[in-house]
Amino acid sequence: MIEPGAELQVADLSKLDLTNANLSGANLRFADLNGANLRGANLEKACLISVWMSGAELRDVNLDGANLTGAGGWDPESHDYSKDGWQEMLYADLTASDLTNASLRNADLTGAVLRNTNLTGANLTGANLSHANLIGANLTNANLTGANLTDATVADADLTGVLLADTNLTDISIAGANLRNINLEGVNLANVTLRNVDLTGANLASANLAGAYGACASWEEDWDFDGSFRVIIDRWEYQCTLHRINLRDANLQGADLRGADLSDAELSGANLANADLRAAYLRGANLSNANLTNADMRSADLSTAVLSNAILVGTDLFEADLKGTDLRGVNLSALGGEYGFSDYQALLSGATMPDGSVHD
Repeated sequence: MIEPGAELQVADLSKLDLTNANLSGANLRFADLNGANLRGANLEKACLISVWMSGAELRDVNLDGANLTGAGGWDPESHDYSKDGWQEMLYADLTASDLTNASLRNADLTGAVLRNTNLTGANLTGANLSHANLIGANLTNANLTGANLTDATVADADLTGVLLADTNLTDISIAGANLRNINLEGVNLANVTLRNVDLTGANLASANLAGAYGACASWEEDWDFDGSFRVIIDRWEYQCTLHRINLRDANLQGADLRGADLSDAELSGANLANADLRAAYLRGANLSNANLTNADMRSADLSTAVLSNAILVGTDLFEADLKGTDLRGVNLSALGGEYGFSDYQALLSGATMPDGSVHD
């Protein structure tokens, strides 16, 4: 009978039924767990360095504080041993493993390969996932509170409902990820790439997205043969879906959001200074009290948006759609670029017009 703290180094446990087994604190270094059934097993603080676990059943397993360095699906038959018998792999490889509801609190998964891994409902509180590869992983409803995701790649991953309070997301790559309804309030996402990301209904209030890149349209300026100026907007196949996103008081200074879908977004008090919002879709968005200093909003759709008391110093609204836009209390005398209000039906009560007059 296998007991807690057992010495199982290099043991052959392949294809064994270890359902609900208590292996807490066990030394399983270089053990063969290929095809083993570990569902519901307790591996808390176990040493799983370079363990073989291809095809192992890992649902509901407890891996709290376990050392998974080099764990994965490599083949013991073809393993090239070093002169002392073992040659450790540097990173865990749990590609396509099913870790549904697994507990991985404080687990060391530095540099782990978790491509297409099912981590639905997993508890990763305090886990170290720095430099981890989570491309295509399913993290639906996972708990990543306090986890370290520095330089991790979660492209095309599903993070719906993930808990990320106090999580370190420095330099994380989330291109293509599903982040619908996620709570990222106050997180640091400076210079993050939002390309093809779905943040519908997400909460990023007070988050730092300075330098974020989420463009989904290119912009080209040229002169026609007749000498007239023209603009060519090329919308790309992917979209930066930020519909209904909450970015209240967020820092988006210098963000590239060309052509992004920010319809009905909550951007009140947001810092969008020097942001590139050309051809952005901001219909119905709330930009009240937002800082749009030197923002480029040419050809943006701001119809029915609320910009009351927003700062528009040096803002370029050339050819922007302002039908029904609420600009009450806005000082428009310092706008940048070319602009005219003809044919627009903006709500301008109390706004200062470019010529210095106050609209009734």
